[in-house]
Amino acid sequence: MEPDFGYLREHLPLEAPENSVVIDDILEEVDTFIRPERRLSEWQMPTHYLEDGDASYSRAVEDTICHAVGSVGVTWLASPVAVELEGIMLDWIAKILSLPSVFHCCDGNGQDTGGSGAILKSAIQAMYYSLRMAQHSAMERIKQEHPQLSACGIRPRMVAYASNHARDFIKKACDIAGIRLHVVGCDGHGRLDTQQLQHFVQLHKDDGCFPFYVMATLGTTSVAAFDLLDKMAVIASTYGMWLHADGAYCGLAFTSGDFDQRMVALTHVDSVSLELAANLRCTADFTCMWVKSPAAMESVSLQPPGRPKPGSTPQPAAAAATYRQFEMAISRRFASIQLWFLLRSCGVGGLRTLVNARCVAAGHFVSDVESDNRFVLPLGRPQNCSLVCFRMKGLDTSTEELLDAITDSSKRFMTGVYIDSKFMIRFTAALAFTSKEDASRTWKHIAVIADRTRFQIS
Repeated sequence: MEPDFGYLREHLPLEAPENSVVIDDILEEVDTFIRPERRLSEWQMPTHYLEDGDASYSRAVEDTICHAVGSVGVTWLASPVAVELEGIMLDWIAKILSLPSVFHCCDGNGQDTGGSGAILKSAIQAMYYSLRMAQHSAMERIKQEHPQLSACGIRPRMVAYASNHARDFIKKACDIAGIRLHVVGCDGHGRLDTQQLQHFVQLHKDDGCFPFYVMATLGTTSVAAFDLLDKMAVIASTYGMWLHADGAYCGLAFTSGDFDQRMVALTHVDSVSLELAANLRCTADFTCMWVKSPAAMESVSLQPPGRPKPGSTPQPAAAAATYRQFEMAISRRFASIQLWFLLRSCGVGGLRTLVNARCVAAGHFVSDVESDNRFVLPLGRPQNCSLVCFRMKGLDTSTEELLDAITDSSKRFMTGVYIDSKFMIRFTAALAFTSKEDASRTWKHIAVIADRTRFQIS
């Protein structure tokens, strides 16, 4: 598809119609002007190698049900089923991922276990709310340690930390919350450098600042690197910082069971967020968040003044959950029914099959890369994930020109990333339709482009 700015403005009226238009005419215009063959980028093509969303028939059906019901599930009183189903779905996902039981809402007998969470629209919401919870918790502690300081004197001196390969969402979340963010460098594998973290935290503390929050990434979107959670937990505990884990790229790849050791380390974190778009065949507006302390969730409440608190009306003790604090809008969608529909239609076994199939496709691509002596895998073979980073031997310009040629062909779409000042191309088998045959055809396409182009290799 060649860019053609202004294409649609030439074909559609400049003003909305005065009278209604029959649905057949509307659909005809969609087919004529907006269909993928013309100007709509089709993100569901198996050769679109990004992890930003996968669609399915079941998603279309449950989306229709969600909008038809029109439930406003902000409190149990407003919509009992919506609130209760959300807690159940969070527990389902937590158990599928083998998250520590401290994050579960209920145990096997349906008894409250102390954990809590919410289904959010985006990862930036999860980061923002974790920052706010951490800020509130740290503020109370700092006021006790420094009674001479006011809140206005404390806030500008509070510092949060994340790696330079963490998602940019954390920068935006800090900007929204008015929090200073210090970006920590990574090691040669794309993981947050814990020695740098220790150094900067101590340096800021000596300067009179208050380190209070650090974010670990479980599968960076750049290279699927896992930050060293155990070491970060020790630093966070030593300095009294809130530790948030962002399950960025790998997401439901944890269902494979090959990450159990890493999941155990999550016992030391205060909150976890997981974006489901990469592996659950849904668009990029599903993020699950779990928090150890329900009291921390209440601390970020956006309860408008004058409204009754959720517990002010008699109701079952387990039904006191409220999700109003996790929504800036006045309403809240019935997201839990969408997740329920997806999990019921796919099943845990189906999820594992889907994840494993993508890893197999990536494995075939890796084998093709290794068979061509013009290319290298700077980070080695990927472990239990479908993201492959490769580059041409020699100068970065060769790899950059190759990526430009791949995307200019309009047959494949990939992105690039810099690690340790080296440019790499990212291949991601992230869609359900991406097969090992697609991976092999893509590599042949890349090899043909490399044969035609003279790259400087040294």
